[in-house]
Amino acid sequence: MLRQTLRTGIAAMALLAAAPAAFGQELVVGLRAGPDSIDPHWSTLGSQAEALRHVFDTLVDVDETLQLKPGLAVSWEAVGCH
Repeated sequence: MLRQTLRTGIAAMALLAAAPAAFGQELVVGLRAGPDSIDPHWSTLGSQAEALRHVFDTLVDVDETLQLKPGLAVSWEAVGCH
């Protein structure tokens, strides 16, 4: 289910990126439930995370094979042994 949601979101963003700029128009995004907060520190539910993905970018993303891939962070390394 998460993979399908991610694929749908990525496809929607790709379509929006390809569209010409339209000033003064309204964009309506359908969500299963509205977030209680848009503060990512306090939003841990799936529906809140889904809404926040439209607003905030992440340091790393997860691909279809559940491997980490670059997001805002272009590289990283593990420090210490935990």
